[in-house]
Formats: sequence, C-alpha cells, structure tokens
Amino acid sequence: MKSFPVVLLALVLFFNPSLHSQELESLERSKAGSDDAESPKIKSNDVIRVYGWRTNQLGQTLSASDGHVKGEEINLRPLQRPGDIFEFVPGMIVTQHSGSGKANQYFARGFNLDHGTDFATFVDGVPINMRSHGHGQGYTDVNFLIPEMIERLSYTKGANNLRAGDFSSVGSAYIKTKTSLDAGLIKVGWGDFGYRRSLIMDDQQWNHSQMIYALEFQRYQGPWKDMGEDLSKRNAQVSYIYSGGDYTASINVQSYANDWNSSEQVPQRAVSAGLINRFSTIDRNLGGDTDRHSLNLSLEKFLDKESRVEANIYAIDYDVSLDSNATYFLDNEEQGDRIRQQDNRRVYGFQNSWETQSEVFDNQWHWLWGIQGRFDRNIETALIGIEQGGQQNDRARHLADISSVGLYQQVEQKWSQSWRSNFSYRLDYLAFEVENQLNGKKARDSLSFGSMQGGAAYLFNPQWETFFSVGQGFHSNDVKGVLASQLENDSESQGNASAIARTLGTEWGILYKFQESFNGSLSLWNLDTDSELVFVGDAGTTEPNRSSRRQGVELAAYWRPSTVLGLDAELSWSKARYREDDDGEGKTVEGYVPLVLSSGVVAHINSHLLLSLRYRHFSQRPLTPDGSVESDSANLVNSSIQLTWQAMVMSLDVYNLLNAKDNDIEYYYASRLTGETTAVDDIHFHPVEPRSFRASLAYRF
Repeated sequence: MKSFPVVLLALVLFFNPSLHSQELESLERSKAGSDDAESPKIKSNDVIRVYGWRTNQLGQTLSASDGHVKGEEINLRPLQRPGDIFEFVPGMIVTQHSGSGKANQYFARGFNLDHGTDFATFVDGVPINMRSHGHGQGYTDVNFLIPEMIERLSYTKGANNLRAGDFSSVGSAYIKTKTSLDAGLIKVGWGDFGYRRSLIMDDQQWNHSQMIYALEFQRYQGPWKDMGEDLSKRNAQVSYIYSGGDYTASINVQSYANDWNSSEQVPQRAVSAGLINRFSTIDRNLGGDTDRHSLNLSLEKFLDKESRVEANIYAIDYDVSLDSNATYFLDNEEQGDRIRQQDNRRVYGFQNSWETQSEVFDNQWHWLWGIQGRFDRNIETALIGIEQGGQQNDRARHLADISSVGLYQQVEQKWSQSWRSNFSYRLDYLAFEVENQLNGKKARDSLSFGSMQGGAAYLFNPQWETFFSVGQGFHSNDVKGVLASQLENDSESQGNASAIARTLGTEWGILYKFQESFNGSLSLWNLDTDSELVFVGDAGTTEPNRSSRRQGVELAAYWRPSTVLGLDAELSWSKARYREDDDGEGKTVEGYVPLVLSSGVVAHINSHLLLSLRYRHFSQRPLTPDGSVESDSANLVNSSIQLTWQAMVMSLDVYNLLNAKDNDIEYYYASRLTGETTAVDDIHFHPVEPRSFRASLAYRF
C-alpha cells in the first residue's frame, strides 16, 4: 500500500495527452466548488471564478461568517507552521503543545477543539479529520500542506453547512490546491534554531492537459535548551489535470513523511523553583513519526449551462506514532509515565454531487444533491507504556472498522431581489465494529440519523444584507468508548455512549460592503451540545462530558483604501457554560478562550517592496470548572518583508517580534516530579517560541 503513490506517479508520467490546450479555469464555477463552503451558482460553462481580497460577497453567501481567502493573501502572511493558515478563519487560534510534527491544537467559538474534534477540514475534497484516532477524536494533521501550493481557503462557521457532515458543528474549512502556476519556483529558506527548507514547484502543459508538482524538504531544531527537535519533513504533491471542454478530470497524489523529537508542556513549579528553564523539558525521550500517502481522482462535468455533476474518490494510507509523558512520575514512581500512542489505517471514500438551477413560479431555485461515503479500514490503535529501560507494556490495543454513508440535499430559493432562503437536510448511516486485541472481545453497532438546517437572508440594498440560520450538527464519538462495556473485562467502564454527539446552533448576522474596498460582518451565535463520552488518548480511558451551551459575538472588517495598503481586524467574544452542575464542580467549560483579537496590515510600497505586520491576542481562559484557576493572556506580533527584483523574491520573516514571554498553551492537572512524594495540581505550559528570524530566496522560472 505504501508504494501506490510511486506507481500512480509513473502512470501519470506515461499518460499520452493530446488536443489543443484550453484555459483550465474556464470550468471554475461562479461560486465555491465541490470542496468549497458555499453552494455554487452555475451560470455557464465558461465562467471564470475570481477571488477578491478576503472575499465576502453580498447576495451569495449563506451566512455573514462564511468567507474565502486567496492563496496569494495566505502567502503574504508569515506562517511559522502550515496549520497557521486556519488563523485566517476569524476568531480561530492555532497553537502547539508538543513537537512541530504533531497536529496543532485549535480553539474557536468557545471550544477547545483539541486537535480538531468539532472543526471539519477538507483538502481537495478529501476529509482530514481522523475518526477514533489513537491520540484524539477528529485528529487533524495538516503538516503535509505546502502553503505555496494553496489556491484558496474557504470556510464556514456554525450551522450553515450540512454537506460537511461529521466534525463540522463549529465550522469547516475547504482547502483547494493549485492546478496551474504562473511560473515555476525554486525556493530555499534558512533561519534561527536550525531552520532549513527547500521547495521546488513547476507545471508542464500539453494541449488539453497539464501536470503540476511540488517537492518540499524541511529541517528544524527548535529553541529548546536541553534537546533538539531534529524535525525532518519530506513532502511531495503531483497533480495531473485533463480538460475536455465541458469536463475536467484530475489525478492528485500526495506523499508526506515526518519525524521529530517532542518538547511537551512543563509544570510551572519546576520553572519557578529554577529546576528547569522555560524552554527545557522534563522527559527528553519523547517524539513521533508519521506518514500519509493519498490518491484522489475527481471529475467535474457541465451537463448544460444550468447543471453540472462532480465525482470524487480517494484513498489514504496513514500511520503515526507519538511518545508523550504529561504526568512524569504520577502513575509509576519508579519507571515514569511515558506512553506511546499508535494509529495505523487505510481510508477509502467518495463524494458525488449534482447541482442545477431552475425557475419555479417565477422564482429562482438552486438545487444541490450529494452522496458521501467513507470507509476507515483496519484501524489499528494502541496505547503502550514504556519504561525507562525501554520495556514496553500494552495498556490498550484495538482493531476497528468504521463505515459511513451520507445523503444530503440543499435548496436555495430566491423569492425576490431582496429575499433569499435555504433549506438542507442530511441522512447518515454509521456502522462500526471493534476488537479488543488484549482480551479478544469484539463488538459492533450501527445507527441512522438525520439533520436539518434552514436560513434566510434579506438584502436591504447593495451595501447591506442580514442573515439568520438554525441547524443541527454532530461529531462521531470514538468507537472504543461507544462500545466500552462490551470490550472491557471489568465493570468499571463508563458504559456505552451514543455514537454521535448532537449540536443545535443558531446564528444571526449582518454583512456590509462598500464599493470594492471595504467589507465587514457582525455575527451573533449560539450552540448547544449534548452529553458525550470522550476518549482520553493520553490515559487510554473514556470519561463523560456534560452538556453545554456556548454563545458569542464576532466582528470582522477588511479595508483596502488603495492598491498600496490593506488592513483587517477581527474580534471574537465567547462564553461557554455547562448546562448542569450536579457535583458542584462549577459550570465553566475548561480551556475555552473568551476573547480573541487579531489585526494586520499589508503594504505594497511599490512593485518591488512589500511589508506585512500581524498582531494576535487571546485572553485569559479558565482552566477549572469553578474558574478559580486561569491561564495568562498571550500576545504575538509577526512581521514580514518581501523584496522582488525581476525573477527573484527575497523575504525576511520575524516571529514573535517583541520577544513576548507568553505561552502557546496552558493546562491545569496533577503531576509528580522526581523527589515529590505526592501528586501536585499545577499549571503546565508550552511557551511561545522566542523571537526568531527566517529568510528565504526564491527564483521564478
């Protein structure tokens, strides 16, 4: 299975293209594609999609909080890691509490999303969230992304996008990679803490077809005082696209591998006592390795000027191994608490859709029908205790299969020049079976369920539009916890939970646009979640969460007063509370971020010089249900300078420009250090990396 990317690449290279070349973009739909957030408005088969600077158009979105970002804008902002692209979603925070190769930790709309539990991510139509992952439900690792290869990012938030399905209660992101290049690119980068990167991108065109490829290599040591990350990333992407006039077919192959040492969070008491530096570690024997290989075949065909179909099938070969030690010597005073989490699986799936528009009683109706299937096969997960001498002890080991099929329909009606409405429904079938490989017990289950969403929009005039929507969402629970009582030997298991956690959300918003230079939005939202059983990967157990209610306000403004200057500002306020408090612990949801503020400026001084400055703030956040322990707030400023001269582009990025001594992440839990006789409740943090410089030199050919 691991060799199929090489085989497919060979087939691509030997494919014999013919006929006359055409503009591939001529088949772009006038709105978002199959992997976009919005439903398309098909006008003709020669519409060229143009994405403006932080596009957010009146009369075309389903919500004031939907949006698009061009790849060109993404690459104007200094990105320290690929996952930082999600901070283009207003109010979203991307952090890291371990090595650079691990999936990021995400926060949005009052949720600590962990590694992606309630935020669905798709790349070229392929889902990235991993079900029943060995480290956490919905694990979303996007380190395989090459930022220069991103064509656009489309995003939704709240109950506005049932087509995203699983994991999309808080929102969803659709990343589209490039299918053509203006020029080939060779780029080398170097910087502080052993940062080295090389990249080559190019495309080849033959009559009706073309191929685009990118190869990336990266090394990084990190700022840690007593260890080096030794990160080694290898990345490749090859796409072959054939255009036949009214249809486009493509083959996309990606191959990614990474290994690293981990610098995990450290206890505040160890730093305060001078036992370690804030950039030191407690256990130096941690790290991980992962690889991901994928194949994606897609077809887009216009049936006529009003209708089109899309078909997409994919296969993923994935595995990861993570060594961590969050509690040090809490559970095992002699050998320590080091664990290894493993996940190895194959994922197969498809997404097909048909869309058309028609007139019903002199009103315009746009229809979208779709079917999705996903099959996670041979999911091997393990939790292994590792002693200091290297001896291993299996604490949990499971083998699972998960299958799902979803049907959805979305209809949007335009009743007049001012009024629009939309309605969606979705039917899902989920089946799963699990084997506990330590005791041989097996269990299986299945369920069917439906979801609905509806909304309306009123256009006051060409500058103002208001939106309202209400809808259901869900995320699947880890099947090891869903079937816990049938799989375990003892009676202390938490028992079975529903295979899904349901949500119900509402949102009201206003969108304002002034000419082409300014657009802004205001959203008020509410989201209720059911009780759920959450698998805690670090402990290998399940524990229940209470039902909760989250609500908040979001403001965003994007202003381009001239071709030289672009400014933006985004503010998000959230409140998260449990709906009951039977044990008297408190009703505050731990880890949610009440306030997020970000702003930036991009200045095109002239055709040769570009300056970028970015500020991000997230507030103090509660770390316990009673709110008695809070984290510190964090402020981060990044900057970038780009100098273009003919075919050369030189850039200098500065991260943490003000050298703030803030933290990327903070937790509050019990741990025990060497020499401590009892467990100690303490804040454990992972610091923001100190000020660092990264330079790059690119040649376009």
